[in-house]
Amino acid sequence: MKYVVVIDDDKMVEEYLESFLRRADYREISFNDPREAFDFIKEHCDEICLVITDLNMPQMTGVQLGEEMMKVVSRIPLILFTAAVPPPLAEDLSNNVKIVLQKPLVRKQFMDAVASLIGQAQDVR
Repeated sequence: MKYVVVIDDDKMVEEYLESFLRRADYREISFNDPREAFDFIKEHCDEICLVITDLNMPQMTGVQLGEEMMKVVSRIPLILFTAAVPPPLAEDLSNNVKIVLQKPLVRKQFMDAVASLIGQAQDVR
């Protein structure tokens, strides 16, 4: 089973998303620091099926993370979530940003997005 990587500088949000993923039996790993997450992604890219990240974080935004990921591995889809109103459109962002969700996240919407992208990632293998 491949990893779902969760990145958010807010520990409460990170734990909230972790709980959703664990209840659905996904193998997840979480980071508060996007640079640490990027190092993990580079080192373990073959073991990752999805990255979920906040748009606004210190040191590196979710969009910047997506752009850096595209240089290393373009096959890993990315879900971006944000409190921005209106949220940016996925097609206006890095090519691996497939879905943009607005905070507060609704569990069903979040889990449907995760399931759809993990299914797409497995179809590509």
